[in-house]
Amino acid sequence: MNKHRARACALAFLFLCAGALAFLGRFTRAELDARYLNWETAAAAAGETEIPFDPAALPAELPPLEEGGWYRYTLTLPQNRADGVWLLFETAGLETRVFLDGAEIWSSAALQSPDTVSLSRVQLPLPAGGGETLTMDLRLLGESGLFPPLPRLTADPSDQQSAMSYAAGYALPAGATALAALLLAGLFLLGLAQGRPDGRLLLPALAAALLTATVWPWAWEARCCLRRCGSC
Repeated sequence: MNKHRARACALAFLFLCAGALAFLGRFTRAELDARYLNWETAAAAAGETEIPFDPAALPAELPPLEEGGWYRYTLTLPQNRADGVWLLFETAGLETRVFLDGAEIWSSAALQSPDTVSLSRVQLPLPAGGGETLTMDLRLLGESGLFPPLPRLTADPSDQQSAMSYAAGYALPAGATALAALLLAGLFLLGLAQGRPDGRLLLPALAAALLTATVWPWAWEARCCLRRCGSC
């Protein structure tokens, strides 16, 4: 009977550990919160004249532009778009004009510096709706890092969810091992105060403390990364 009770307790402990890991693991995972959009049409436009070409064409395959012309890309935005959705795309090395149902909502000209690795990115808030025609008029300014831009929709433009999951992935283990070390040390001190110290608690307490010291630098770096992302 005692053997069965011990096995049942061991299984119950394993189930509790699995449940705790499953619960805490939810804070360390971040699904990609972005919907990528595909260009539907593309044309070299100058005034009323448009020369269609494949939207997937590379910059070297583009038809030449006439004076004052633009490369015009269009697509239809998805239906049932909620409020609080942002349009993201890169602008490095491009002169860009963005239109929503023919109304210009944004324009810029951004050179791509050869000394930078990351690309400049734009975040445009969109109203609730759906089915509008998104148009981008583009001109190349030297060498572009990404042409045409890759538009996507997201409710988390600063990618805060991924940053928080990254930080939690290191902070949770550090907190768990630190708590285990404190509990084991507390049990040892309680036994010492009662005159029955259990020296067997010192080894796992030391192991938990060493694990905390190992994980802590990574947790601190993740915290600093989260603060930097939050200040962008």
